[in-house]
Formats: sequence, C-alpha cells, structure tokens
Amino acid sequence: MKKLLIPLIVLVLVLAACGNKSDDKKDSKKETRSYTMDNGKKIDIPKDPKRIAVVAPTYAGGVKKLGGNIVAVNSQVDDSKVLKDKFKNVEKIGATGSEDVEKVIKQNQI
Repeated sequence: MKKLLIPLIVLVLVLAACGNKSDDKKDSKKETRSYTMDNGKKIDIPKDPKRIAVVAPTYAGGVKKLGGNIVAVNSQVDDSKVLKDKFKNVEKIGATGSEDVEKVIKQNQI
C-alpha cells in the first residue's frame, strides 16, 4: 500500500501544478505600472489606460498632449483660455475638492 501511495501523491502534485497555466495568461494580459503617491501609498495602474478622468486641471493639457483619451476633466479647465476650447466636449466633473465621483463612474460605464 505504501508503495502505491507515494507515486499517487507525486502524480496529484504534478497535475495540480500543471493546472495553473491559464491564470498566468490572464496576468500577462493585464500589464500594470506601479506608482507611489505623495503619501507613500503604492498603487497599480494599467500600462495602457483606455479612458482617463483628469481631476487636477493643471495635468489636463499634458495628458491631452501625450495622447490620453480624456473622458472627464476638472471643471476649472474652463477658467483657462488655452484649455477651455480643447475640453469643450469633455464631461466636467467639478472643481478641485468637490469632484462629482458619480460622473466619473458614469464615464466608465459608457
């Protein structure tokens, strides 16, 4: 009985190790970049974001210049003569400190 038990356990372990390859493929498709915020907290963001909500008006022009697909922007861009026309058809989510999170979530569902 002992002679049969050890090979059986080894076989089960080998089969279990082979069954996890599909998870590796999912992880490789979701490439992310790590970013450390000013408060020291680390977050992961998609390497190639498809939809961007810019909550800081000072970053809106730079993100647009880099080719980001901006779907929502801080309403204070309307105070800038330079940025106002560039974001006239983009959803405004409110001023700094009073951003409407519901509008940001809505843009993710479109």
